[in-house]
Amino acid sequence: MNNNKKHIKVNLQEAIEILLEAQSGAGYLWLITEKPNEIRVINKQIIPSGTIGGDALFIFSLICIESGTYTVTFTCKRPWEADFLDQKAFSIEAE
Repeated sequence: MNNNKKHIKVNLQEAIEILLEAQSGAGYLWLITEKPNEIRVINKQIIPSGTIGGDALFIFSLICIESGTYTVTFTCKRPWEADFLDQKAFSIEAE
C-alpha cells in the first residue's frame, strides 16, 4: 500500500510505503525519528530526481507486526545540523 495520508489503516503484516521528497543535493535526508517496536522497517530507498539540485524521493516500507494504532515520525534534516527542516507524523492502524 502506497500512502501519504496522516492516518493509514492496514491489515496486520501488510506492507505500507511512505514517500517523502527532500533536497538531497543540499544535504537533506528523511530519517525515522520515532517508531514503536510494533512497526518494522522492511526497506528504505532513495531515488534521485535525475536533475541537478532536484528533489530526491525517499521511500520507507513498513509493516505492523501487532494489531493496534501507532505513530511513526519522520524528520527532514541535514545529519550534521541539530535543527530540522520539516517533520511528518503518520498514525498507522493495523487490524
